[in-house]
Amino acid sequence: MKILYGLTTLTAALALGLTSTSAPAQDPAPVAADFKMKRCVNMGNALEAPNGAPWGRNYAKEDYERIKAAGFDTVRIPVRWSDYTGPAPSYRIHPDFAELVDSNVKWALSSGLNVVLNVHHFEEIMEDPDNQMARFRAIWDQISLRYSKLPPNLWFEVLNEPHTNLKGQQMRTLQRQAIEIIRRANPNRIIMLGGEEWSGIKSLGTNLASDDPNVMYTFHYYDPFSFTHQEATWLGDDMPKGKRGWGSSAD
Repeated sequence: MKILYGLTTLTAALALGLTSTSAPAQDPAPVAADFKMKRCVNMGNALEAPNGAPWGRNYAKEDYERIKAAGFDTVRIPVRWSDYTGPAPSYRIHPDFAELVDSNVKWALSSGLNVVLNVHHFEEIMEDPDNQMARFRAIWDQISLRYSKLPPNLWFEVLNEPHTNLKGQQMRTLQRQAIEIIRRANPNRIIMLGGEEWSGIKSLGTNLASDDPNVMYTFHYYDPFSFTHQEATWLGDDMPKGKRGWGSSAD
């Protein structure tokens, strides 16, 4: 088993890659053994904002070029696909939004950056997994086909931070189904899984144990919470009180 670490966000979320000694049924080439990520920027507050309620400006090609010039090798592009799907059963992603995502992915790749592309802020599936699984599968079916011809340094993260009611066997079933869908058109692409309870380091073991050599595991590490989330206004009453530095013996 080879363990590889890389920063996935500026708030010190870490990526952990595990390789398996047993070959999966599809026998993909074990490209994850050469996984290369050292410095990654999370492209937040843009494509994962709610539909019609932007949190900031959209990114441009020049932003990705500046990130590459600053010494970073990877960007993580979080996307709130679920806010831009049509009705059942196809749940078609709105083409204008899909093209906006396309532009960001291509700008990043053309700048020489690796890309982590995910499903982000799918809040409905966290609350009601049973009734949202079909939409989740449809989203990944579309993403998988849309980007299947892009270079192998585009990586798929199945779902950001499962939480609330999406956990246990139901979460692992979701992960397994996403892998099966992605593998139809992307037999060797790296796939990232994050466990339950917000993908914390303590819940890393809740992930699906996959024999696919190109499945990797990510955990988000925000300890001590009172340091990393001070002044995080989106937490409301749960925001840590006061200000503090880093470096106690408990830390």
